[in-house]
Amino acid sequence: MKRFLWSKGLSVGIVAFWIIMMGLLVGKVYFHPADEYLEPDAIGSEDRIPLGERWMGIYFKGYKIGYAHETVQEHENGYSIREKISMKLVVLEHSQLVNMSTECVADRKFNLRLFHFDLSTGSNQMKIDGRVMGRKLALKVHTGGAVTERAIPFEHIPFLTNNLRPFLVQRGLEPDKRYRVSIFDPSTMNLSKVNVTVMGKERITVGSNDLVVNRLKVSYHGMGVNIWMDDDGSVIKEESPMGLVLVREDEQVAKAEGFGEQVDLVQAVAVPSHIPIKNPREVSSLKVKLKNIPLVKFEMNDGRQKLTGNTLQVVKEKWPNSPSMPLPPIAKDVREFLKPTPLIQSDHSLIGERAAEIAGPKDRTLGAIRAVSEWVYRHVEKKPTLSVPSALEVLESGVGDCNEHAVLLVALLRSLGIPSRPCVGVVYFRDGFYYHAWAEVWIGRWVAVDPTLNQLPADATHIKFVHGDIENWVDLVKIIGRLQVEILEYR
Repeated sequence: MKRFLWSKGLSVGIVAFWIIMMGLLVGKVYFHPADEYLEPDAIGSEDRIPLGERWMGIYFKGYKIGYAHETVQEHENGYSIREKISMKLVVLEHSQLVNMSTECVADRKFNLRLFHFDLSTGSNQMKIDGRVMGRKLALKVHTGGAVTERAIPFEHIPFLTNNLRPFLVQRGLEPDKRYRVSIFDPSTMNLSKVNVTVMGKERITVGSNDLVVNRLKVSYHGMGVNIWMDDDGSVIKEESPMGLVLVREDEQVAKAEGFGEQVDLVQAVAVPSHIPIKNPREVSSLKVKLKNIPLVKFEMNDGRQKLTGNTLQVVKEKWPNSPSMPLPPIAKDVREFLKPTPLIQSDHSLIGERAAEIAGPKDRTLGAIRAVSEWVYRHVEKKPTLSVPSALEVLESGVGDCNEHAVLLVALLRSLGIPSRPCVGVVYFRDGFYYHAWAEVWIGRWVAVDPTLNQLPADATHIKFVHGDIENWVDLVKIIGRLQVEILEYR
């Protein structure tokens, strides 16, 4: 079945990246205390800081998929933390090696000074250099051969999460102790609020060791992650509700070869359907019940979608039959979807030149939209890609899954002055609903377009949960592994 998915051009690899980055690795991003800000005179006992190195095995649904290695060193002015994560993941029968490393320098008050983040997946690579500049985090994003700068404001100086552990140890791990923190994820450049609760002592078994350690619960975008650590702040185990687990191991066990071949990430989190949909690419109307997930914070009532209670009606939009028809003036509330971002580089000369070449004299017309969408469909090889989607990277490599198709389409259209935005959600294919990414274009109203399936407009089995630039996609962690879809009717 997996080969069949790809033979039809369907790419559903979006979940593979997000399930790892946003689920398991909550503990590998940046925090700062929000309710209790660490003042200069409240440092605590430095001899309890866990220096040295630690190794952890990474497991998905009981199968080994990789390892994590952390080194914490003291220097004259503070601490340096180096962390490497290596995973071998299977997505629709394609096995890929994912390497992620983070290097951070912090002062003795655990204030972050600078960091370097590197994500490498085969031929795709993204690097981010960050430095604290006043009350902003100044970023340089290296991807697709270009460097984009961005500044993210914050209330307090952000902390690397590994610095959060000694912070918690110094403040005390008393049961019911609660912290409100902010999390910065470099892979999406997203800043979010997180709650940390000290649950108290708990007995766990790790390997052949029976230990009594502290359990902490991290609530992140509606998902609870459990972290067990000893009194000096050394993590023994991390566990998310999606079947992702980190376990403390010695180096030889953590780095053992032969992991990662058993579980296909996309298949593992697909949403099965109790009844089949015949000819899903031709469906113009779909009515379903969405179960077991919170719907309040999602964009469910939006154009083609109407939500009543937990019942969703999706109707395929009409597309005008006049290719030469010019687009209307751009409404004020959609102008933000013309702006470039670090990963949708619509202002880069290579993006602009290619878009102009594709559209030709059509410029801002319905014909230009169709021409660009069809070009992306034809020129991007459909291959599972575990990376942060970057329009320039996709333009250069010509390879990617649904994420890459959507991001490149949006960048090309924005460079032509056509408002557009990525969308993420699920789409029906053969035996159920799979996580997927597509786009919407504004022609006086928003219309769904799927460049991976070459659909303009997209069929009604596309159920959107989130739209907007990539930092918003993290909200998918609220539904991955939980969503249930009951099909009521379709035509």
